[in-house]
Amino acid sequence: MATNRVVSLGVLALVLSGCSGISVNQDFNPQANFSALRTWGWMPAPTGRTTSDPREDNPLLDQRIRSAIEGELQERGFRFVQSGEPNFRVGYHLILEDQVDYETVNTYWGGGWGYRGVYG
Repeated sequence: MATNRVVSLGVLALVLSGCSGISVNQDFNPQANFSALRTWGWMPAPTGRTTSDPREDNPLLDQRIRSAIEGELQERGFRFVQSGEPNFRVGYHLILEDQVDYETVNTYWGGGWGYRGVYG
């Protein structure tokens, strides 16, 4: 019974170790002073830019990204202004890549490198 539990926990740990999150990178100035900033607004949409990628031209995705940004800024005490001059403006860009990640796993058993034959 205890052996089954240990094996189950080991399998669960292996499965969960295979799950990975999204890699996020950021760059910022730690000396920046944001204390004078109170209001924000959206950057104007770029003009003349067209794309044929339905993943990028997705109104639902745009609405979700904007809602997430608005919620985070509101939670941090910034007020959205529709008209006038806000203290700062926010915009975002999508970068989409088709990428396949793979990992090679060595399943060989035994000691040493190279082929030595069956009884080596």
